[in-house]
Amino acid sequence: MFCEVTNHVTIHNKGDSTASKYFYTMPLDNHEKLAHIYAKVEGDNINLLDIDFVETTENYALYKIKMPRGVKPGNESILHITEVLS
Repeated sequence: MFCEVTNHVTIHNKGDSTASKYFYTMPLDNHEKLAHIYAKVEGDNINLLDIDFVETTENYALYKIKMPRGVKPGNESILHITEVLS
């Protein structure tokens, strides 16, 4: 049996350069049950984003999501991040 959890994250780039990555934290309980994780930018249902596991802490797992087009300064983008848990 599998369960999907989808988080919608709005990224507001308030910096001076294009933001090309987002660090996503996941509760350790979910990380231990994780079968698959994927992310996409709202409006682009074809291309999945590259996700790398970074590390675990006492309570969380940290993932880096790479956005090839990035988010330009002063703009925003919405990420849909789906965890498939077993």
